[in-house]
Amino acid sequence: MDATKAHAILCNIAVICVGTMAVGLFFYRHIRQSTPSQSFVMTGKVKTNPYNLLDLFAATLLITLLLSPLITVATSTPDAPDAGQSASQGSTDGSVSNAISIALFSLVLGICVFLFASVLRGMKPNIVFGLSRLHLFNILLCGAITVIAAYPLMIGIAKLQEAFLGSEEQLQKVVKTLLETEDAKLKIVLVSMATIVAPLVEEIIFRGYLYPVIKRYSSRTFAAITISLLFAVVHANLPAMMPLFILALMLTLVYEMTGCLWVPMVAHALFNAIQVFLMLYLQNG
Repeated sequence: MDATKAHAILCNIAVICVGTMAVGLFFYRHIRQSTPSQSFVMTGKVKTNPYNLLDLFAATLLITLLLSPLITVATSTPDAPDAGQSASQGSTDGSVSNAISIALFSLVLGICVFLFASVLRGMKPNIVFGLSRLHLFNILLCGAITVIAAYPLMIGIAKLQEAFLGSEEQLQKVVKTLLETEDAKLKIVLVSMATIVAPLVEEIIFRGYLYPVIKRYSSRTFAAITISLLFAVVHANLPAMMPLFILALMLTLVYEMTGCLWVPMVAHALFNAIQVFLMLYLQNG
């Protein structure tokens, strides 16, 4: 399956996910209006009370922004093949600049979401995200346990997917660049993006903001499933979508159990670090 077709399938899944989320939110709203006497208590340690309808609108815009690159690729015309490789040095320099630009944009987006969810509404981040709920040792321990628990499930899902759908490897563009480049600066930037920037930004956006907003207007289970599926789709890797979905569910679960956003951040960073190490080790081995 070529990349364009895979992106088209992911785009369709994204549309289904967003449509299901919209229908689900409408359904839950109808239930609450038809049974006003029933108390909808939000169980779990992730706080939902700071959020309102403005956040639901902001979450919609944020989801649209996250899915826009996927939709753009799926609807664009494939580029013509390169005529040669004479401009490899210029291409490498461009890749470094492009990687740094993506990292900076991701950081700015993460900071904006972080501030909007906490500081701009007059609330301390420690309270909103539970950043001071656990000690460092417990954060590291919970993060490590999450990764250890997630790996067998992800491998099992990947094996089942391989058995029924066949084996097909499709690397993300950033991963492919990391494996192919010999430029040390580009490798450092890409490894930093995978192990530091991505875990921080993605956890702030998906677990820290989108999950409690959707949970506020639906339920814990509905929010966990839809946001985890969205997380998997945004990574634009069809063969890895189900394993990523399992990882996202585990990260959401541990956040809900601990109420501390540092835990899924650490688990996410540890998982990415292991993946990067294994890919580079196997490549050199």
